[in-house]
Amino acid sequence: MKNKYLLIASLLILVTFSSVNAGSNYASVGISVVDTDEIDGSGVGPLLKLGHFFGDSKNAFGLEIEANPMRADMQDDHNATYSGGSSSSSGMGGDIAITFGTSLVYNYNILDTGFSIRPKIGVLFPNIGDDIYKDSTTFSYGGSVLYDFGGADGYISYDTFGSGTNRYSLGIAFEF
Repeated sequence: MKNKYLLIASLLILVTFSSVNAGSNYASVGISVVDTDEIDGSGVGPLLKLGHFFGDSKNAFGLEIEANPMRADMQDDHNATYSGGSSSSSGMGGDIAITFGTSLVYNYNILDTGFSIRPKIGVLFPNIGDDIYKDSTTFSYGGSVLYDFGGADGYISYDTFGSGTNRYSLGIAFEF
């Protein structure tokens, strides 16, 4: 229950700051692959982020929220009647899990190259809707490398959270 309140508070802070300082907001969409000991292989799904910078977006701190629904085959699944990556009894082809998170980010523009780096540190709620992750709330950290294509930034990211869980993602971010 405490996790839901923290997520709601993060959303309210993001909405408040984005209404005060329009033009420093961003949204991104990408694809992520999650690799952990709890999943047979990997979990794959879209990664959606909303963020706000507290100043010039070239070099500034910001707040970011994310959602990452994914499909994964479990090694030790108590609900489905399949094994080894075959289809579940529901015909869906795996379990669905959704992770939510909030992070403090810093965007650093590397000179005038068009590249920037964005390290982040935050909290992730990985046990939403399924039993893939054993942790209910976990510390998260990672970073992204972005390239400005003139109107949109392409990015690659790496995050780690929980006990040995890594996420790799690729996507595009838009400022508004």
